[in-house]
Amino acid sequence: MPAPASTLPRPAAGPPTAPPTQRPDEAAPAGRRAGPAHRRGRRPARQPAADPTPAAAGLAPAELEFLAAIQEYKQQSGRMFPTWSEVLEVLTGLGYRKAAEPGLTRWIAGGRS
Repeated sequence: MPAPASTLPRPAAGPPTAPPTQRPDEAAPAGRRAGPAHRRGRRPARQPAADPTPAAAGLAPAELEFLAAIQEYKQQSGRMFPTWSEVLEVLTGLGYRKAAEPGLTRWIAGGRS
């Protein structure tokens, strides 16, 4: 026979549980439903595409030539991210050759020269 209802342990009183899309330490904004826009039936706002022209405005002609060569390589090879070996291939294709012994001391001590 089950115990009478008055002798059963009662659940502990505590704060209400948060919905699964909300962390317990965050409150829902007043007047708005919680959750990402795509879950509410609306599409999130699309960000405009970045225009690369302003970023390239301050570059030297040699830097622009290198960027164009890398872009051409990426289009021809179908690779979005070339390896360092492939970047070296592009540089040697542009005519760059090693002029001094390898070392980073001139980069660290005197800056880019």
